[in-house]
Amino acid sequence: MRVYTIRNLLTVPDHPDIAAPASGPVSSRADNIQRLRDHRWRCVLKWIEVDIASGAIEVANMAAHLLRLHPDRCAQVERVLNVVLDEYIAGELPAAPPAPPRPNAGPEGPAKPRNGLWHLRAVGLPARGRPRAGQERRQERGQGVTVAVIGTGIDGRHPELEGRVVQALAFDELGRRTQADPSGPNDPHGDGTYVASLIAGHTVGVAPAARLIGLQALNAHGSGTDTPILSALDWLAGASRDGGPPARIAVLCFGTPGTGTEPRPVHQMVMLSLLERGILPIVPIGNEGPDRTTSPGNCYGVTSVGAVTRRQRVAEFSGDGELGFAGIWYTVPSLVAPGDGVYGALADTRSLHPLSGTMPAAAVVAGIAALILGQRPELDVWQLQDELRSRCRILPQEAGRRQGDGLVQARGGTMR
Repeated sequence: MRVYTIRNLLTVPDHPDIAAPASGPVSSRADNIQRLRDHRWRCVLKWIEVDIASGAIEVANMAAHLLRLHPDRCAQVERVLNVVLDEYIAGELPAAPPAPPRPNAGPEGPAKPRNGLWHLRAVGLPARGRPRAGQERRQERGQGVTVAVIGTGIDGRHPELEGRVVQALAFDELGRRTQADPSGPNDPHGDGTYVASLIAGHTVGVAPAARLIGLQALNAHGSGTDTPILSALDWLAGASRDGGPPARIAVLCFGTPGTGTEPRPVHQMVMLSLLERGILPIVPIGNEGPDRTTSPGNCYGVTSVGAVTRRQRVAEFSGDGELGFAGIWYTVPSLVAPGDGVYGALADTRSLHPLSGTMPAAAVVAGIAALILGQRPELDVWQLQDELRSRCRILPQEAGRRQGDGLVQARGGTMR
């Protein structure tokens, strides 16, 4: 029987990076994190209880893995499942949906955005030309920082990403991992390549010197199940611990529409595990509009990102909400970034194309986080998150919950 291989996500590191969050105005965060840790097992059990009713075979496999890791919890898990896990037989996986048609790429060759690289200017970065006084050279922005992109993979052949992808892995529907050539065509859909280019692309990227890890956990349709996604995140947690490329930032290019006023328990558990390993999850809040969110973009502790337009107004599609989990109440998004007609790399071509959504906004924020760590590598995960939020500029025409702390800027905060 196939079981999850997510040992890294289910164990607490000996020296978690968030053992002592910053004091001061965020002192309650330490209590909240401890509350989440205490809630970790209830998270797992609630996830199993909710999802097993739908016949989710992968959830039963997850429970089997839990029993092997924590035999003392056997009674709790079996009580929730009400099945004998050792006799559970996994059924056949459904066929993957056909890949959607790609957008019209236009003529081959680098495309020139009609409206310029407005997303760079909106966060205080020059789109081209020489840097202003006091600014680091463009080719050094994000140097020494690795960002993981969990989504559809990255097409390392695109001119925007030449030399940027240092590792590429794919995870199938059973969670099996395969290694790929980082410079190869490893994106059957395109979203991952687009996001990667906004982080570290030579022209459109916020941090062109950053390195990228492409983790393909979604299929050619841009969708996926828990098994490959959790397997990819588990690999990331283990790689950061065991000497692999130290990805300090993870961009999660997926979201499950929210139900009620809390995130999916499994997502909250996994986000806590990443934070404990010093990895900052940066996640789009979703394109469902006001009072709607997607998970894990609505999890506590992540940097949740909404989108703004060229006119610096929160986009109508950008989500927001007030949520509660384990007795913690909070609002999302954390902040906003450019997400309207933002040009990025088109996979399988040499072209750029525009997309709108909270996903490009999250990519821009990840680039700024890489820029910060390139300058201040000693920052821990909470200090990095605080630095991002301290660089935000309030949009006076927008309600507070719609924009979080405001429109993030590449400079300012405590690193003037």
